[in-house]
Amino acid sequence: MLKFKPEKIVIPSRIITTKKAPVGVNKKGIIYDNYEGVESVFQILLDEPHEAAHTLKGLLSTKKGIFLKRDEFAILPIKKEIDKFRLIMEHRHYTDIFVHTKRKIEDCQYQIKSAEDNIKYQEADIVNRKKQIVKQNKLLESLKANLEGKMDNFDNQYEKMIKHPKIKGVYVVNDLIIVTTKDLIFHDSRKRIPNFELGAYHIFIPKDVLDRNYIKIINYKKHYRYGAVFHPCVDTGGRVCTGNQLASEVNRYLADGQIALAVFSYIDFLEHPNYGTPYLTADKFRAAQIVTWKPKSVLTYLKPAEWSKNEKWDEKKCLQDTIKAYEEDIRREESRDNKDFEYINQLNHWKDSFQSSLASYENNH
Repeated sequence: MLKFKPEKIVIPSRIITTKKAPVGVNKKGIIYDNYEGVESVFQILLDEPHEAAHTLKGLLSTKKGIFLKRDEFAILPIKKEIDKFRLIMEHRHYTDIFVHTKRKIEDCQYQIKSAEDNIKYQEADIVNRKKQIVKQNKLLESLKANLEGKMDNFDNQYEKMIKHPKIKGVYVVNDLIIVTTKDLIFHDSRKRIPNFELGAYHIFIPKDVLDRNYIKIINYKKHYRYGAVFHPCVDTGGRVCTGNQLASEVNRYLADGQIALAVFSYIDFLEHPNYGTPYLTADKFRAAQIVTWKPKSVLTYLKPAEWSKNEKWDEKKCLQDTIKAYEEDIRREESRDNKDFEYINQLNHWKDSFQSSLASYENNH
């Protein structure tokens, strides 16, 4: 017999009904939300339709909705990461994509009825109104079809990510989907500097995100000045500067629930960035240093103050490594048949500037 133990309810969670539930015992589903702010009553979305079920607020008539008190269901434990991922995506599907699409459907239905009413009284407008009805009906059917599962299957998205050659793992911590990459390589689109190791990254994606600005990316192997920069295009706290083209692409994927495609776009961007004004130029990021700090919770990486408090940074080594990299750049450029003397002079200027900074640092320390 299922026993109820008082506990904090996490939304979303998988549940199974007890014998006190109006739909009977052993019916599974997910917690969708509280009922009108009442802490002790919950909106449950059952896995299967039931005659005692109804329509939940904000959802289409699925005959899967039911209001349950706390003693009418028990929480099902979830251990596998893929099951946690699926639960997050199912809840996101109903709370964001489902409700957003329902508003569009309601708008379409209103437009259709309005057009039909006007036909009765405005004969001169009949032809145009019928065209509007046809157009709205097509959109209505398209939106309904989208709700029936035209999105990529959530399990398939998870499988695609864990099979990606650059991805180490996919996890769910609290309400965050965390994608951990393997070591990534920076490729300079201008071919001015040789490829170099960037480090490896955690990509943090909130379950209800529809805007790429809420996605954070942290390098857990290399950093520049106490986590001030994690990539030429990723600065403090994991903020990413993608440029308008990639930003629009990622936002489109997020709106369609295509988390995997958004992640793949970010990984490709990290290795092949196309930027105008980075947070730190790639030639300087080559002097990034190894992350020595290992927090107990991966979420602590998102707190800039903890980096300043716990991570190490060797300013002298940074200056020395940057000078060494410029010296190698100069030798490489001078060995080319078609020398770019303007670029060589610029490299010498940068090297001299860092040598001056190194001398000043040594005098003061």
